[in-house]
Amino acid sequence: MLLVIGSFLYDYYDKQEIVEDEKIVEILESQIMGYENGKLNWQVTVNDAWAKKNRSMYYADSILSGVIYDSDGDVIIDSIEASKIKINTKINSITVTNGAKARFLHQEKTEEAGLIAADEDTDKNPIVIKSDELRYYSNSERVYLKKGVELIKDSHTIKPIVGAEIDNETKVAYIDNGFHIESKEFFVSGNKMVIYIDDKYSMLSGSLRFEQFASKNIDEDLDEQEKSLREQNSVLYADEGEFYESDEGDQLYVTGNVKLTQADKHIAAYSANYNQSNDTMQLYQDVSISLQNLDWAIDKDLKRDLSNEDIKNSLNQETTITCDKLLFDGQKKETILLGNIKVIQSDKIIYCDRLKLYDETSIVECFGNVKVIKDEKDNIKTDYLVIDLNKETFTAKHGVYSEYHLDEN
Repeated sequence: MLLVIGSFLYDYYDKQEIVEDEKIVEILESQIMGYENGKLNWQVTVNDAWAKKNRSMYYADSILSGVIYDSDGDVIIDSIEASKIKINTKINSITVTNGAKARFLHQEKTEEAGLIAADEDTDKNPIVIKSDELRYYSNSERVYLKKGVELIKDSHTIKPIVGAEIDNETKVAYIDNGFHIESKEFFVSGNKMVIYIDDKYSMLSGSLRFEQFASKNIDEDLDEQEKSLREQNSVLYADEGEFYESDEGDQLYVTGNVKLTQADKHIAAYSANYNQSNDTMQLYQDVSISLQNLDWAIDKDLKRDLSNEDIKNSLNQETTITCDKLLFDGQKKETILLGNIKVIQSDKIIYCDRLKLYDETSIVECFGNVKVIKDEKDNIKTDYLVIDLNKETFTAKHGVYSEYHLDEN
């Protein structure tokens, strides 16, 4: 390892005569560069640097600018600004104790050769790093951040509770002991996070909580279900998660004790995923849905005009639904339930293999082994059942069997 600081050299001095805090060498407006195995590893520009008793230690009030390179010579961290600097030339390390700011540059993988290539636009989606304390060790190619840490991206800011560790060679950031992710639209908290910077992929774990804030400006052309979803805060809980960033739309996968809640809706499942590019949400395995009412299933104006008392009563009842899988398609405005479906209200139970709700038309279709039990005695069995809430009709087709019990009175 070499340290290049112009042409300055140490003179011989008597160790017994030197005070620890006394400056031995002072360098003004210079670059300090560190090398590892003959390759340039880092360089910083300082306004005022000096050495004391230890020949391998240099100090500076501030870094005006600086960069860190990986083993291939590519810039991975640039725009370094910092205060109260200590540079150890023996172990090739930089320590900042009074605030640091820098950019971590992401590099794209080329399709043709499967190699890593620097993005032509180096300003595209960098991660801006802020930290009260920063330590960089070239032998391990690691940056350690502590206190007041912020990893700032265009759409959100990641705030580790304690600190973060960045591996410069693998371009992976590690966060333990708690984190927050903050933006104008959402807030996320959890215990651990691993960020694969070049792959735009993150793994999250430990008591995850995702909160989507209510929309302030809601399009009046949206159907009632979409309006209902956006008018309230939504909170998603899970044990583990994976997050993929993409220009076409982000994707989120979560597993373990998944719970999605709003003020009047609660959904539980083992796993779930959301795809922003096509506005779809899927929940898998032991899906359970609890609803205070079904008002969102029909337009408010149409609900006021309903004359069918049985339908009006059904819309106002608490409802529990269980199934194997749920799919919400925001583009098609459809909700689909699959496998072992059971819809429970106080006066009726509906069973079927597949259920489809069309948000725009307020039509519900039930397919396969459909069975409706009302008041624990009357029942209908059929292969296909359609409920049209707008027309207030209830139609069974194909293999219909019905059984009714007359009151003795």
